Amino acid sequence: MEEEKKEIRISLSTFLLLIAIAIIIVMGVYIYLLKTSKTNETQIQSDKISNIYERVDNSIEQSDTTENDSNSKNIAYPNLGNRIDASKEYVYALQEYDTNKLPFINIDSEDIKKINDEWEKYFKENKNSMNLFEKGKDKETVLYYTYAIEHDKELLSVQIYYGTVYDATDSDPESKYYNIDIKTGKILTNKELFDKLSLSKEEIQQDIKNAIRQEYNRSVKVLGQNKYKNFDSYMSAVKYYYDDIYDTKIYLLGSNKLCIEGITTPESLDYSALIIDLYNY
Repeated sequence: MEEEKKEIRISLSTFLLLIAIAIIIVMGVYIYLLKTSKTNETQIQSDKISNIYERVDNSIEQSDTTENDSNSKNIAYPNLGNRIDASKEYVYALQEYDTNKLPFINIDSEDIKKINDEWEKYFKENKNSMNLFEKGKDKETVLYYTYAIEHDKELLSVQIYYGTVYDATDSDPESKYYNIDIKTGKILTNKELFDKLSLSKEEIQQDIKNAIRQEYNRSVKVLGQNKYKNFDSYMSAVKYYYDDIYDTKIYLLGSNKLCIEGITTPESLDYSALIIDLYNY
């Protein structure tokens, strides 16, 4: 009988040991999946930023649309001045919370101070609702940014992506953009931006038409044909989601390149953006 009890105790101990091992394995798999999910989420955030440039020619370098190393930025743009902190680039992350970044526009003006204060307040108020996908939630708040500088014209464009996203693969955040005169720190209207670029509305419209023609030519080259018999019929299928070009989202993508939102070509699946090369008429 004593021998039988001993065997039962050993069997119970073995069973509990197996249970413990199983729990460790399950927890290990769970932690691995969390890390994998987080990596995917980070990639998705990056993809969201780059999606808007999906039809940009290969000649556009990524450094034109994303933040650069502070040393290289200072070397590339040494004489523009008007920085609050001369040791930092014109836009940098004041605070970071995983993939989320609080932008700080490093320009000394009252207009810019109001913008910086607005986004600092947003970051503080929404920080607790950021990075929730990894905790199994179905929505979270995001905040990140891109920017570009037109050195010759002393212009800075900042695009800030923010808001609540409901699915890590499908949902897109809202966005705000600011076109800034670096010397004065003034926020520019689209008309003022065109004036700084020494371009008329008619010249911008011609640049838009040239960019659409490039898309048409690419379509013909890739597909070998196009369902539109010529460029004029293709052009007639382009949709514009604005009444006046002064009223839509326009911002710099680097030297002599603009992004204009609210133009959909026949190849586009939905509301899209068009990259135009300036002075190309």
